[in-house]
Amino acid sequence: MEVFALLAKHELRTVLEQMVGRVTEDEHVPAAPRPRQQQRRLGPDQVEEVVARYIDGESIDALARAYGINRTTVISHLERKSVERRSNPRKMT
Repeated sequence: MEVFALLAKHELRTVLEQMVGRVTEDEHVPAAPRPRQQQRRLGPDQVEEVVARYIDGESIDALARAYGINRTTVISHLERKSVERRSNPRKMT
């Protein structure tokens, strides 16, 4: 009796999914493409601001968040302007 109940439940689910237009497990649904990341370019004045703020003590991560750019982009701008990076020794705890 349990087998018939399970079979009926499965068939009912399949029929309902087809009526509603939902996809069953057997069908493959391609993943939606990820939205492209918008590139953010800093102008010369903004690069100078980044450099000045870094020299004043602001962290690379904070600058990246403030300007909406990747931290490696901040590092690249600093290197292009020949700014020596601060050492940040890791704590060994």
